[in-house]
Amino acid sequence: MSSRGRPYRTVRVGEFDVLVGRGDEENDILTFDVAEPDDLWLHVAGGMPGSHVVVRNPDRLAELPREVIEGAAALAAWYSKARNARKVDVHLCRVADVSKPRGMPPGKVLLARWKRVRVAPSDAPGTSAPEASDGGGRSPPATDQNATRSEVSPRRVRLWRNWGASVPRARAGSRVTRVVMAIWPSTRARGAPRQK
Repeated sequence: MSSRGRPYRTVRVGEFDVLVGRGDEENDILTFDVAEPDDLWLHVAGGMPGSHVVVRNPDRLAELPREVIEGAAALAAWYSKARNARKVDVHLCRVADVSKPRGMPPGKVLLARWKRVRVAPSDAPGTSAPEASDGGGRSPPATDQNATRSEVSPRRVRLWRNWGASVPRARAGSRVTRVVMAIWPSTRARGAPRQK
């Protein structure tokens, strides 16, 4: 089955077809128009941007094989912003448990109930290049040579977002305080005397 011209890619995992959305609008089409209620739906957890992944379940099986679930979860991790992470949490549920309230932006959905599986994005089937293989049939994920963004801890992000109110929460001399002070050297902690 060719994926050309469709709003999704098709990958075969075991005996099952796995459909991977290409973008926000295509994710909505895949989830709400193409998928059936008994199909399995997957997406990377934590609000990270990524493709919606649907495992077709034409026989309406209650449980899919573990290797199919892990392969589809690895595809969801691979086609997300978490591609270069070592391990990624992926939510999975039936398509019937996915909803989209009126007015939500494209690609955003709500889940009624879900399970979580932890996989490595590099284990995604059909994503390796044979010429770059390590001999095991799969290659490590490609890294973006132009990427300059480093990993930022959630605490640091919280400090940067709530700059005025959060500076005193950081321990004096901590790495977070030093990083923030290096970025904004003219700022001072609340209640500290002004330097002349």
